[in-house]
Amino acid sequence: MVQPKGFLARLGIDRREARAWAWYDWANSAFYTVVVTAVFPQFLAKVLAVELPEGEAARLYALTNAISLAFVALGALLLGAVADANGWRRRLLSLFACLGILATAGLFFLGPGDIVPGLVLYAIANFGVAMSVVFYDALLPHVARSGEEDQLSSTGFAFGYVGGGLLLAAAVGLALGAPHFGLTPVAEDPSMLALRIGFLFVAVWWALFSLPVLLLVPEPPSVAGTMGFRDAIQQVRSVWGELRQYPQALMMLIAFLLYSDGINTIIRMSSIYAEELGIPLESTLMVFLAIQFVGVPATLLLAKLATRIGAKRVVMGGVVAFVGITAFGFQLSSELDFWMLGLSVGCVMGGVQALSRSLFARMIPRQKSGEFFGLFALGEKVGGALGPGLFFLAADVFDSSRMAILVIAVFFLAGGFLLSKVDVAVGERHATEAEARIPTD
Repeated sequence: MVQPKGFLARLGIDRREARAWAWYDWANSAFYTVVVTAVFPQFLAKVLAVELPEGEAARLYALTNAISLAFVALGALLLGAVADANGWRRRLLSLFACLGILATAGLFFLGPGDIVPGLVLYAIANFGVAMSVVFYDALLPHVARSGEEDQLSSTGFAFGYVGGGLLLAAAVGLALGAPHFGLTPVAEDPSMLALRIGFLFVAVWWALFSLPVLLLVPEPPSVAGTMGFRDAIQQVRSVWGELRQYPQALMMLIAFLLYSDGINTIIRMSSIYAEELGIPLESTLMVFLAIQFVGVPATLLLAKLATRIGAKRVVMGGVVAFVGITAFGFQLSSELDFWMLGLSVGCVMGGVQALSRSLFARMIPRQKSGEFFGLFALGEKVGGALGPGLFFLAADVFDSSRMAILVIAVFFLAGGFLLSKVDVAVGERHATEAEARIPTD
C-alpha cells in the first residue's frame, strides 16, 4: 500500500510550502481554461460582437491578446528586478491576481454589443493573470529543493489541469443544463447568461485558491540593497547584458520564446477557430474539458520520463509533436478532427510548459529569480503577443483563419532547433557558481 507521505514526496509536494505553491496553478488555470480557451472567445463571437461581420471576432480577439501580452512583457521586465531587490515577489503576485480577479468578475455584467468594455476587461484580466504568474514562477527555485524543480513544476501544471478541468466541467454543465437551473438554453439566450455566470465562477475560484500561496509560502530573501522604479529602469537597460553571462539560459529563453508562441496561439485561438468552422459550442466545450483530464496523467508521465531521459529530451519530443499537431490543424474539417486535435494537444502541452519552466529555473541564480523570470515572461509574452498578432495579420491578408494556422509551425521548428543546442549541465554549473557570489539580506 502506498503511504501518503511517500506519494506526496514523489510528486514533490511533501512539504507545506510546496503544496501551497502548487495550489496557485490550480487557481489561475481556471482563468486560462474557462475564460481564455473556452468561454470568452465564444461569448465574444456570439454576444459581444454579434453585429460585426463574420470572422471579425477572431481578428479582434487575436489583436487584444497581442496588445495585453505586450504590456505584460514590458511590465515583467521592469518589475522582476524590483521584486528581487525589495522582496516583493509574493506582494506583486497578490496585486496582479486581484486585478485579474476583479476584471474577470466584471465580464459578468456585459451583454450583446458591449464589445469595447468586453475587450478592455478581458485585456485587463489577461494582463493580471499573466503578471501574477511571473512572480509565481519566480518562487519556484526557492520553494523546490535541489533536483526537485522538474517534478514540482510538473505537479503544479497537473494541479492546474485538474482545477481548470473541474471548473470547466461546472461551466459546461451549467451551459448544457441551463433549463434545469431555471435559465434559458444557451442556444436561445442572446445574452448567454449561463456563460456569463461562468465568469463569476472563475473569479471566486481564483480568489479562493490563491490564498495558500499568499499565506503559506514565505517571501525569499531579497538581493542586498533596495531598488526603486527609477533604478529598475536602469537595470532593464543592462539586464540583457547580464543574461549573456548565462549563455545556456539565454539560448533556452529564446527557444522558449519561439515554441511557446505556437503553444499560446493554439490555446488562445482554437475555440474561435472551431466556431468559424461551424463546430457546435457544446462539442467545443466538451473537447476542452477532455483536454484537462487527459493533461493530468500526461503531464505527470512526462515528468517521470524526464527523470529517466532528461527534461530537455522530453521537451524536444513535445515540440516535434506540436509540428505535427499544427499540420493536422490546418486540414481540420470535422468535429471528429477537432476531438483528435484537442486530445493530441492535451497529451503534450502541460509537459512541455512545465519542464520548460523548470529547465530555465535550474539555469539561473535563485537570488535573481524575479528578474530572470521577468525575462522568461518577456520571452513568453512577446511570443504570446507575436503569435496572435501574426494570426490576426495572416487571417486578414488571406481572409482565412485556416491559412493563419501555418504560421505557427515555423515557431515550433525554430524553437526546437535552438533548444537542441542548449547544454543544461553547463547552464546549471553557471547558475551554481553565480549563487555563491551574490550577497543576500
